[in-house]
Amino acid sequence: MTNPSSIKSLAHSMKQLQDECAPCTRCGMCQATCPLFEATGKETDTARGKLAIIYGIMEGILSDATRVSEKINRCLLCGSCATKCPRNIRPHEIIIRARSILTEYMGLSSIHKIIFRFFLARPDRFDKLAELGAKGQNMIRVKKDKASKREFSKLFAPFLSSRFIKPLSPHPFHQLKNTIYDHTQNEETGRKKIRVALFTGCLIDKLYPETGISSYKVLIQSGMDVYIPDHQGCCGMPSLASGDMNSFKKLVLHHLALFPTTEFDYCVSACATCSSTIKYLWPSVMRNEPPDIQRKIAVLASKTVDICQLVCTLKKVENKPDAYKNAIPVTYHAPCHQRKSFGIEKEPLLLIKENPHYQLVEMENADTCCGFGGSFNLKYHDISSEIGMKKRASILKTGAKKVITGCPACMIQLQDIFNKNGDDISVVHIMDIVSETVLKDKT
Repeated sequence: MTNPSSIKSLAHSMKQLQDECAPCTRCGMCQATCPLFEATGKETDTARGKLAIIYGIMEGILSDATRVSEKINRCLLCGSCATKCPRNIRPHEIIIRARSILTEYMGLSSIHKIIFRFFLARPDRFDKLAELGAKGQNMIRVKKDKASKREFSKLFAPFLSSRFIKPLSPHPFHQLKNTIYDHTQNEETGRKKIRVALFTGCLIDKLYPETGISSYKVLIQSGMDVYIPDHQGCCGMPSLASGDMNSFKKLVLHHLALFPTTEFDYCVSACATCSSTIKYLWPSVMRNEPPDIQRKIAVLASKTVDICQLVCTLKKVENKPDAYKNAIPVTYHAPCHQRKSFGIEKEPLLLIKENPHYQLVEMENADTCCGFGGSFNLKYHDISSEIGMKKRASILKTGAKKVITGCPACMIQLQDIFNKNGDDISVVHIMDIVSETVLKDKT
């Protein structure tokens, strides 16, 4: 039986969200745009449903913290609800803070403590774990077929559920960057060029290091100096999504020390989730930290921009060259954290059109969520796959042979969906496409 005084304590903690929840009029606009509601039809899966649950805890109407936690955690955190809210509420940010309150009340599970606090919040230790994983993964991989599908031994089947698994790179970006990164750039230019800080992110570093290299080359080719601090780690989104504020704060403070804002003009990442987290969630979630910390976060957030937008602006990309006769048909999937957080729409399309090897075929509803949602994919894989299948249907209508996107998590989800259905479609990061052109000025 739940301790009444304990529930009162939880209700009191939840009241800090009262002012943010109050403007919600239950108008239903979030319902109309929520990919999770479209898949399940459950009111509690909408933003307004979750805000009502939070109110229920505040007012003492609900007392089963476990059930409340389950409902609050069923969210992709895609931000679709915020784009349509007539009251300008950002429900996904409220839900994130509610998760942290519930986690503080209920405690973090042992496995999450190990993952987040022992490894993820300690970047150097996390790097070593990934290196061991890269060496050990060949011991459990039993097959690699022509479509680059990877099947693992039955021992791991209950956890992996026959999913496409992108192998860890034997050479992560933080190692490879030393072969391309010129630390003397700024000294040679006398700080005349625009200087950009490149935030790597976990997935780019450990799964897609080639995209990190492409991003670096594109920025250099666009006339910028690039600053890549050592010992980078996770942006904190996985910890935040699980309600682990302890690990999140450690990661934010760790990176504030690595990214002194006097050293660069802009901060970018090849991961839309990372750049969105730094720009919007770091200031929002860390609002109660000491003023000096808040100031540092605010300055870094103000300098964080979408990488496609920055490259387009500096290169003044406007015109489309003629595509080659046998150009490959491609389409663009707009990541939620790029389109919905940054409002970026045309820039990625302009960059793709710069490459004459590809013929862009725009898909309907390019910015609908692919269904990954980080840990959501692990907890609710069936729902995640169902949402992914709807995205697949839109992609198939275009006849594209490649799907281009700006988020490594979306790349994992889409490739998983294609492989399961035997589709001859590959998924590529937009920076890899852009780097092929070298973005030379037209003469």
